[in-house]
Amino acid sequence: TRRAWRHHGRRAVLMLPGPLTTGEFYQIPVDGYRGRDIVASEGAFAFTADFEGTGESSYPVDGRSPSQASQVEAMRVVVRYIRLIRDVRRVDVLGESWGGGVAAELCADAHRVRSCVLASMLYETPTDFANMTFRSPGFHGFLDSMPDGYLNTFPDLYLGLTMPMEPAVSAWTLVEMPGRYTTVPLYDVFDLPCFDATSSRVPGLLVQGALDPNQTIDDALALVADYGDEMALTVIEGGGHIPRTEPPPMNDVYWDSVLDFLDL
Repeated sequence: TRRAWRHHGRRAVLMLPGPLTTGEFYQIPVDGYRGRDIVASEGAFAFTADFEGTGESSYPVDGRSPSQASQVEAMRVVVRYIRLIRDVRRVDVLGESWGGGVAAELCADAHRVRSCVLASMLYETPTDFANMTFRSPGFHGFLDSMPDGYLNTFPDLYLGLTMPMEPAVSAWTLVEMPGRYTTVPLYDVFDLPCFDATSSRVPGLLVQGALDPNQTIDDALALVADYGDEMALTVIEGGGHIPRTEPPPMNDVYWDSVLDFLDL
């Protein structure tokens, strides 16, 4: 927006998605769920990005080749690009789930990154539900059966994610998010923690739904304790795995907490 160009000390926010979703998952075209618009309306340049092997990014022949380390390096290029084209001194980074792990390691560079928001994070100790589902031996075998290292997703795979959503948000997600995705993030959760939180050198915020089926508040507190700089914790009462996609007040509390932390 024009406000972003005029903002004293220009600001930019890079938003990184979780597994089996693209950057557009931040910009659900329903009032209250357009994340890029919400950030931009506060006077920051708002960016989302697709990881290699997802969305509109490149797809290597071997879908198991885009490691977390290579994705971190790719997003470092994105951060440098944002700083160049928008004349921003340091970029704020927001990441959720596996994308939050990439964000945390980007935040080791305090020269180019200003702050780090993490959400929907599984750090060290998964719940029994997580162990029985996407961390089960059966699911690992299912991933191994993908001959090219890619998973072609289908609407039913997202039903657990969409159950708490409002109908319009759920309908959009079930149509737009199924696609072809690298399986690397799904493998990485079998070896926790799958990122180095201790390397971060900028202030952080962790947003956690109180009813997240995959991780507990104790797991969130462990991440806060290990984070390499000071980290605040916002627990959203009634929130599930991705509160920003859930009905009010969860989505409103999520964005209010993020924007307050970013001080836009």
